[in-house]
Amino acid sequence: MNSLDHISEAWKAAAIDLGFTFVAPFELEDEGRKIRYVGLVRDFGSENGMLIFVSEAFASEPWAGVAKKNGFGYSCLGQSYEAYERKLFIETLDDWGWSSKDRPPPSWFTGAPWTT
Repeated sequence: MNSLDHISEAWKAAAIDLGFTFVAPFELEDEGRKIRYVGLVRDFGSENGMLIFVSEAFASEPWAGVAKKNGFGYSCLGQSYEAYERKLFIETLDDWGWSSKDRPPPSWFTGAPWTT
């Protein structure tokens, strides 16, 4: 498996453990071509959810611009997301923020911004 596969699997594990929806892979069409993201985390980051891509592919595709143009939040993730670590993923989701207007956030969600 490559880095993208590891990150996708880690987010799938997080979705099961933390009770949110993760769609992987996820594609958007832009000017006749498909842009493929690692996945979509629904209900976080923006009304349409948060798209995930990885830094190794950043230079070759317009990941962020296409996401933004289509009303999605986006995040470029690195190696620290290749394995599911509950604390890291909760901190990330808290930082992205809850965006669903249809249901309340999970009980673990604090909405605390990322601190460095």
